[in-house]
Amino acid sequence: MRATQTMQISRQLKASSFIVTSIVAFQLGLSSASAANLPVSALSEAAPSPALSSTVGGAAFIFAKGCQPDSFIKRCNELGSSPLLLADRGADERSSVLLERSQKAYAEQRYPEAAGWLKSLLQSDPGNAKAHDLLGLIYHRTDKLPAAEAEYRKAIEANPKLVEARYNLGISLFDQKKYKEAEKYLEEAAAKQSNSEYEYNLGLTCQKLNKTDKAIQAYQRAIKVDSSNALAHYSLGRLYHDNQKIQDAIQEYKKAIEIDSAYADAHNNLGVAYGDLGQYPESIAEFQLALKYNPNLPQAQQNLGFSQAHTTLGMTYFKKGDFDKAFEEYKKSLSIDPYYADAYYNLALLYQEKNNLKAAIEHYQFAIKLAPDNAKAHNNLGVAYAKTGRPDLASSEYKQALKLEPSYKEAQANLAALSREH
Repeated sequence: MRATQTMQISRQLKASSFIVTSIVAFQLGLSSASAANLPVSALSEAAPSPALSSTVGGAAFIFAKGCQPDSFIKRCNELGSSPLLLADRGADERSSVLLERSQKAYAEQRYPEAAGWLKSLLQSDPGNAKAHDLLGLIYHRTDKLPAAEAEYRKAIEANPKLVEARYNLGISLFDQKKYKEAEKYLEEAAAKQSNSEYEYNLGLTCQKLNKTDKAIQAYQRAIKVDSSNALAHYSLGRLYHDNQKIQDAIQEYKKAIEIDSAYADAHNNLGVAYGDLGQYPESIAEFQLALKYNPNLPQAQQNLGFSQAHTTLGMTYFKKGDFDKAFEEYKKSLSIDPYYADAYYNLALLYQEKNNLKAAIEHYQFAIKLAPDNAKAHNNLGVAYAKTGRPDLASSEYKQALKLEPSYKEAQANLAALSREH
């Protein structure tokens, strides 16, 4: 049985002064529950653009690319200010206004505009840690990870007490697969502020570094801070499962499901755990629930034998001469389990029947790689080699088939015929 092994990084990047729920949904001034319902937009749609400068009343202002001065003035008026009044304000107040506007633009996913405000702010106030952190979030959201990392570091340098910047830097390092350094900053953030998300992501990072005991402790702390963290329960369950603590794993999977009844991966892994204990009715019921909530979950499909079922149906179509339907079933089988040797073998047979010997050879080779003791695959690969003028390779495959099954008549006859011809 196959457990779901995917690791899920929690995307709750943190921004100072306003609430951020995830890397794909941000909202200013909302509760986490409200912000979680925001629509998701593609990361690539809002890449920050180079800024253009313009001078109004002797003061320099920054515009996002494509924004004209008249639209800038209109935007200032909408926000209750004018460019002239903004220029006349003191440095601290101007920074505060620009930061507020950039936060609002960021929350509304107007990233180029937010970046423009922040760059303007940082020109006059380069040590503003919150501005560097927010600019880092914009780069992070638009998949410019090195730039995000640089801004987070500037934020920490400007204000070492800004915990959110340490956490965000840890996530950006994780996303760049710099797990050792990510561990350092996530650990620092978690030490400075009790936060379930911080601990969860620290656990995930430790897991990437094969620090199992440390990962378990981090997940346990995440749950202690917030017992409703379903990801932490699920991840802790997987670690218990990997270490053969089946009853402990079952308890954690169940807790994850209590929090999120539609958690398909947790249902699947609970089914695997029940199967490990020989509780097959319970196991099947959990696999069925996993597919109820995620009909395309491949691990649950495999665990219920879907790959074998599609291959068997394909064989039936093949025998009836309906090669197109047979092909569709074999492909369905492999979409569920890309390493199902029988599907590759039967697909190779189909290609061989249609005289596509190149494709047949490739699929026999893959079937043999997955199941080296398949004598029929070796024999049939030998036939394909013989038909494509490679007698030495054909002879080798016939001999391997006979080594696996000495009484294999077809392989005996094929090897004898090859010997007479060459």
